[in-house]
Amino acid sequence: KINSTEIDFQINMMDNENELINDFSHFIHGIYILTKFPGLRQHIFKTKQVNADGYYELYIYTNGQYKILIVDDYFPILKGTTILRFSRPVKNEIWLLLMEKAFAKLHGGYGALFSCDVSTVVQTFTGFPIERLNFYDMLDIEDFDEMIRVNKNTNIINTKDNAKEKEKN
Repeated sequence: KINSTEIDFQINMMDNENELINDFSHFIHGIYILTKFPGLRQHIFKTKQVNADGYYELYIYTNGQYKILIVDDYFPILKGTTILRFSRPVKNEIWLLLMEKAFAKLHGGYGALFSCDVSTVVQTFTGFPIERLNFYDMLDIEDFDEMIRVNKNTNIINTKDNAKEKEKN
């Protein structure tokens, strides 16, 4: 049951009941970044209201252009239950489930939630160009400070700690 007639755009990252959140945390983190820019909702959701037909249109970015992707409101559940299989919104927010389904549809299935990275999620829903920088290669803190200063008001900056990956090598 959906609590609202409007597609809200916020997320509670402290949802301890979602045991799967760590399994596809890059997807959730990408979505979390998008929620920090509430105006993006207007650019992602062509369908602005929850509707009885279960038909929703989202703008996505693929192959260098924006397209409309159509999804319905049938979501996977755990076998023999009514519990959602992947994201489990705290307040029955449909927008997260619609974005999850659109991402899965575009990227070949729900398995994409587990193998994606944050930048793919952000680019799929915004079309923003992505640049990856390896902070280990930066010579000193001044390089990092300059990058932050230049990008402060024009770009989304996301960082990732690869310490665990470095330990494996």
